[in-house]
Amino acid sequence: DYFIVATCLTLSSSLSNISLDYINYPTKVIFRSSKLIPTMGLAIFIHRTQFNSREWLAAVAVCFGLVFVGVSDSMSSPNFNGVGITLVSLSVFADSIMPNVQQRLFQRGEQRSDVVYITNVLTSIAMTLSLAVSGSLSAVIRLLFHDKTLALYMAVYTIVAYFAVSMHMTVVQKFGGVTGVFVGNARKMMTIILSFVFFPKPVSTLWVLGAVLSISGLTWAVLLRDQRQNVMKRKPSDKSMVHVVDPGDPPKVNPPSPR
Repeated sequence: DYFIVATCLTLSSSLSNISLDYINYPTKVIFRSSKLIPTMGLAIFIHRTQFNSREWLAAVAVCFGLVFVGVSDSMSSPNFNGVGITLVSLSVFADSIMPNVQQRLFQRGEQRSDVVYITNVLTSIAMTLSLAVSGSLSAVIRLLFHDKTLALYMAVYTIVAYFAVSMHMTVVQKFGGVTGVFVGNARKMMTIILSFVFFPKPVSTLWVLGAVLSISGLTWAVLLRDQRQNVMKRKPSDKSMVHVVDPGDPPKVNPPSPR
């Protein structure tokens, strides 16, 4: 499972970055935001998780809201390219596998710190080897020695990214892979909002509609998750919650009432 997570992380990051050679950043955000639905689909097969129609509707609302925001931000020059779209779509598929496999590791009792450390070590080795084979590694090293400011930025980014990944693993460990994707989509929403704050640009009706749709979908998803957990706590033996009942438990028989 560690190798699966590391492979998915490597493919997700590499393919997503390579796709920027063919498409612009907002277009990448549009496609990357659609990973919530395939993640839910994989959760059905990997963890036998059951989602009702309202949960699927909330997921669709979040994805469409992010799509509207991304489209609004890229309407000036949408640079679609078949190769870039294929690459970013493959990165989305790899990214949707990752949280479900991480959840399986946590269910086996693996510690969050171990998952973060081992996964990132394996991913770093894979990406370093790929850079060395492509000849880009030496160019990057020369650039870092030449530009000290860039080296500082990369060091700060690495530290911040470590804490961000650690907190994301905590979310996946405590609430599951699908909830982790919801949080990731909320982060994307905040990223786009901050882009308007730090780099002022016209706000269109489509952007406002997308923001409202995404926030509403995220809020609804949290409420549905809490409702599901409350039902599971109240009715642990309910047949509708077969995924939380131990199949080895004997059937419960009520004692006969006294006559």
